[in-house]
Amino acid sequence: MFGLRDKAPVLVVAAHHDDEVLGCGGTVARLVAEGHPVHMGILGEGPVCRSDEQARNAVRQGISCDFQKALTVLGANGLDGIAFPDNRFDAVPLLELVRQVEDWCSQVRPELVLTHFFGDMNIDHQVTNRAVQTACRPLPDSRERLLLAFE
Repeated sequence: MFGLRDKAPVLVVAAHHDDEVLGCGGTVARLVAEGHPVHMGILGEGPVCRSDEQARNAVRQGISCDFQKALTVLGANGLDGIAFPDNRFDAVPLLELVRQVEDWCSQVRPELVLTHFFGDMNIDHQVTNRAVQTACRPLPDSRERLLLAFE
């Protein structure tokens, strides 16, 4: 799929918990089925559940309960990161978001990055796209990667 090498790593960067499933869950499931390790990073804070010990552990790790379930169902891996304020990404210096995405790219070394469409009406989605495009821009000695957007 997408002309990737066998088992080439994939990074999904989404603004909020559930955006990754709604935006590209089917694609993620297919990539995992084809043997690609898929890693998901969520930039924004989100609701969490505290109903059992697993959920409390997820909360301590900064992962929402539903996000953890989505990772399990899709066969993907979650990435730790900074929880930026919901619906206020435009108030955060872009460089902070870019640095978080760059950190994930350094960890994962993806050949494919999936993120929000730049023309999305949600401000957090727009800023996420901009941060991902900036973090994934071609630089000397950087890896070539495919950047695709979802709505």
